Amino acid sequence: MNKTSVEMSCTGCGVLFEVKKYTLNIPTKHGRFCSRICRARFLAPHVSSMQRTSIEIACFYCGKDFSIQPYRLRDGSQNHFCSLSCSTKFYLAIRWADGPKMTAVTCAQCGEEIALKEWDKRLRDKRGQEQHFCNRQCFAQWKSEHWRLEQNPSWRGGWTPHGKGWAIICNQVRKEQKFRCADCKVTEETLRRALDVHHIIAARFFKTDQEASARANLVALCHSCHTSREHTELPLFAKAVTPKYRKRKQKTSNLF
Repeated sequence: MNKTSVEMSCTGCGVLFEVKKYTLNIPTKHGRFCSRICRARFLAPHVSSMQRTSIEIACFYCGKDFSIQPYRLRDGSQNHFCSLSCSTKFYLAIRWADGPKMTAVTCAQCGEEIALKEWDKRLRDKRGQEQHFCNRQCFAQWKSEHWRLEQNPSWRGGWTPHGKGWAIICNQVRKEQKFRCADCKVTEETLRRALDVHHIIAARFFKTDQEASARANLVALCHSCHTSREHTELPLFAKAVTPKYRKRKQKTSNLF
């Protein structure tokens, strides 16, 4: 026994056991016990007498009798329920007695009047959504008519950096590399997808598409290696690629 402990007799079985000195200042209602089993055995005959007295009342929703502690009746409320399910059903019945509140809006494509829940309308207004549609078909048709060329938020001028015949050039590069990534050597059969074709020198530094897509400037890569090369060529990401990452990348490529 160390200096921070003292010996006491168990209230249940009388066996001596050690307790910390600081616990002696904590008041106990039924004594101190050497284990939880001793405490449970000692309190078992007294549990029924220690239980709080409860009263029987009827559930406000289903009318079923259930037990409730008297202190819960002190708030003066008449709405007491036997379960959470009854409480939920009661308050939903009051809130949605006449159904959800609806508001009328017009479909931006076909002009048909449609009904929206008020909370949905408020949410759309908050997001700045001015058009409403009655179904997905109307929405798709509206987009095809109004989100064209400059009206589309993703429009970037319509210029492609690859030029005509890009698909044929990509197939030639993949075939010359035997459909294998130039960096990690993984094959298209393993990836179950076609390899990306990467410009060693970015296409934006050339005046014409033919110069940018010259065979000496192209290499076939898997998506992971393509992303790594794109990032390492940018000044912002060049410092982030540490020697430890390059070593791990090299070790991975040796597996194929």
